[in-house]
Amino acid sequence: MARHTSSQDDKGYNRQNRMLLTFCGGLAALALLFVILVECWASTQRAAPAPDTDAGSSETVSDGGQQAEPAAVSDSSGAEPEDGSLHITIAVSECAYDSATGSYGFTQYFTYAGTWFQDADLAVANLETTFGGTVNGYPMFSSPDDLADSLKALGFDLLSTANNHCMDSRSDGLRRTIEVLDDAGIDHVGTYASQEAFDETMGVVVEEVNGISIAFLDYTCGVNYMTVKESYLVNRYNLTTSDESEAAMKLDTQKLDSELAYARSLGTDLIFVMMHWGTEHQTTQSSYQEELADYLIERGADAVLGGHSHVPQPMEYRTVTDVDGNEATGFVCYSLGNLISDMSKDNTYITAVLNLEVTQTEEGTTSITGVSYEPLYLLNPGHDEIDTLVLMDVPAVLEAYESGEEIPYLTDELCTELRASMTTLREIFGDEWPVSGEQ
Repeated sequence: MARHTSSQDDKGYNRQNRMLLTFCGGLAALALLFVILVECWASTQRAAPAPDTDAGSSETVSDGGQQAEPAAVSDSSGAEPEDGSLHITIAVSECAYDSATGSYGFTQYFTYAGTWFQDADLAVANLETTFGGTVNGYPMFSSPDDLADSLKALGFDLLSTANNHCMDSRSDGLRRTIEVLDDAGIDHVGTYASQEAFDETMGVVVEEVNGISIAFLDYTCGVNYMTVKESYLVNRYNLTTSDESEAAMKLDTQKLDSELAYARSLGTDLIFVMMHWGTEHQTTQSSYQEELADYLIERGADAVLGGHSHVPQPMEYRTVTDVDGNEATGFVCYSLGNLISDMSKDNTYITAVLNLEVTQTEEGTTSITGVSYEPLYLLNPGHDEIDTLVLMDVPAVLEAYESGEEIPYLTDELCTELRASMTTLREIFGDEWPVSGEQ
């Protein structure tokens, strides 16, 4: 079983028994990137934008880079491409490819995104692409291997890999993706190269930071109707493979029950479940998502963290009666939307860093004791007349701009749009969740 450990001295913090988990939306070339970052209690202040020190390394999104050859779709059942899937392929490659070195570099996109990723104790994201050995875009994503090194350089420790695009390079590409992540030193959960690899962990990865352990599980609703001959390849919660629509879903209760029971048996302090679910472009969760979240909390999930909608969706606590007959409360983030993409539909370029404060008492009880978020906004060629991607920590760049600092592409008009995006996030997430540093 993979286990990531971090000592108090790793980043110079005196953390004791507190951590801050930070989640973000999806990355382009990493479609729907979900980030789980664990930071020290003392670092809850807003991260100011800082110049990128690793602009030469590669950090793409799940859409892959420049399309070298048409993507093969022989495994597809003929289902139509998802509306609004990441269309960043060409835009990313043109501004990220270095012909002199023959490599891709994407970390410059985060120059004004603050230092949330770098400062995290544990960073987790949803990798919605493959490393298939080619560079292909929509609808069959395959990203350059440089992406994995870039994500490592940015601070990501664990990637969830079960999503509707994980089979885009077919089974060989799925296995190669795992090899590339292993070579980059990034843990992964949700897809498996062999039955033995799945059996070794039962679909659970344990990350341990500052003496606090978290079991992670990862599931997807489907794989865009691709043929999956070996069931161990992808963790799915939906039995109805011939119809991946929410209305037709039949929950694989046997799989979920056994794997969550195994996670409980490990005795970790917390259990987090990553879910690829919901309906694209909807800013509200469905009743099915709520029911599924309750099901997971009943079986031990302390937090359910979702993606797939490409837009933000609400966050809430939900209280249920668990399998032992006790009252159990779990935190649910239905979606944070995209992190990096060139999508232009409403709210597809609005996202946030989600901070979960986790506290362990002297008696050993561990719980989520605080929730906040940092608004982010992505300038991209899909909805702006620019030739690159710029991810902005909204409160930080507004403060810097208003103090007279020159920031690329930032104008009075854009500042108005950035402020409006914060209002939109508050309306979607709910008034009860404060912006980080304003608790």
